[in-house]
Amino acid sequence: MKKKNLLIYISLVLILPLLGQNIGQLNNTSYMPNKPFSYTILTGVGYAHRMGKLNNEMDAQWRDFYRDLHNSMTLNMELYYCLNVRNNVKLNLGITTDFVSSIAQVYNKSFQHVGLVNKFSCHDQYFYTAPSIMFTKNLNSRITAFGGYHTGPVYYTRKEEYDEKNFMSNAIALGWGLNAGIGYNLSKNLVTGIKMKCLIVRIKSVQIGNQSIEYDDPLNASHITITAFGGFLK
Repeated sequence: MKKKNLLIYISLVLILPLLGQNIGQLNNTSYMPNKPFSYTILTGVGYAHRMGKLNNEMDAQWRDFYRDLHNSMTLNMELYYCLNVRNNVKLNLGITTDFVSSIAQVYNKSFQHVGLVNKFSCHDQYFYTAPSIMFTKNLNSRITAFGGYHTGPVYYTRKEEYDEKNFMSNAIALGWGLNAGIGYNLSKNLVTGIKMKCLIVRIKSVQIGNQSIEYDDPLNASHITITAFGGFLK
């Protein structure tokens, strides 16, 4: 019995340090596993600023009106699949979708060259969906930096209401842009962060009913967006 107890004691002395080492390793487990996630889904909401310049020669009332159209909200969703990992940098291929909406309204105001306007409202919407390439790099167990490129069609619509008369115009143009941001890993499968995106697009003509109207100078519909996002990794 004494020999048996001695063997048990020696075994415990040898095994317990190993168990303690394994428990310590579990406590220090990184939220980013060695095997990369295959899918990344990101959704966000934020602010969009239209980059087209305002005409300084126009009436101050008009400048204020169009300034409202240059500042708007945006919604974003992205889906990526990891193609390859090399030197801690992941190559992801997917699709990005953006929705930008802005509105400006005036009531009972006098405008230069127009006179008194009882009601005038303008509602601009941009819907952008495009293939996207994204590179991500884990800076540490919690922080991930990313950046990428995207190009695809932009669907533009404008609804104007002038003293109870409605006008609807729309256009499709090719856009492209860059995005970059940084994410913080909340858990193994959840991430949050902030990102900036630049979308470049010029609209040369719009469709009003059956009539196509070309601009003398292309409409600058480019945007810079800043978005707070949340995401799921799998």
